[in-house]
Amino acid sequence: MAIYHINNKILDINNRVIIDGNNNSIKISQSELRILISFISMPTKVWNKDELLQQGWPNSIVVINSLTVAISNLRKVFKDANIIISHKGIGYSLNADTKISQINTQPSDQLNELAPPKIKTTKPLIINAIIFISILFFMFSLWFYYTWNYTYV
Repeated sequence: MAIYHINNKILDINNRVIIDGNNNSIKISQSELRILISFISMPTKVWNKDELLQQGWPNSIVVINSLTVAISNLRKVFKDANIIISHKGIGYSLNADTKISQINTQPSDQLNELAPPKIKTTKPLIINAIIFISILFFMFSLWFYYTWNYTYV
């Protein structure tokens, strides 16, 4: 896999550690690693909170505070509050120079395990379901109204 230089630190994806200039290594969580990989994969993108929650905790339901804690932990690990910029009302972006220093090949299933998961959007499905149920309710209400009114006339 790749080893990244992020400013003056090294991210070792295989071991989930960030190594500083004094060879001190700091372990990061899987969710923090996934968020950092997302930032590195698209360094100029401003990621909204929903995207980062999906990237950091795929197929899990977590509170927004989990993302806030993960971002805070990454800032502490890098000892730089400005490495991840908060865009008020929008999301977060990475503010760092990144470059790949080494690539090792691994089997594809290990690569998929470490790669950021694809973002799945369920909002259109939920909206369509709500619209469909609303239409059914409206039609049932009309049927009930006409049945009730014309039964006793």
